[in-house]
Amino acid sequence: NVFTGEGEEDEEKKLPLHLRTCKTITEVAIQNLTCVQAESRVTLLHTITAALRILSKREDELLPLVHKVWWHLEKRLLSDFDHHVKLEALKVLQTIAKVSGSFIKQRV
Repeated sequence: NVFTGEGEEDEEKKLPLHLRTCKTITEVAIQNLTCVQAESRVTLLHTITAALRILSKREDELLPLVHKVWWHLEKRLLSDFDHHVKLEALKVLQTIAKVSGSFIKQRV
């Protein structure tokens, strides 16, 4: 139900535990991409890349994550001073292009 949010909980329960865990870890990783330590940002981006691959067959879970990571990814690519972070951000972008199909074309 749109007003109670019950439908969302039902959908979440249908998602296998390992995919729910992957989704949760990815959301936390996205939120922490502004971390000051470059090494941590690289690790977070690497985690996001792996998670996107894992969730690639679940478009209903994948596309909202792609939407959430886009702004942060753009910041890493354009504003980050560390080249390792930029390289890992490019890997995330490459993975997004592979797994999200036409969804990403609307962003570019």
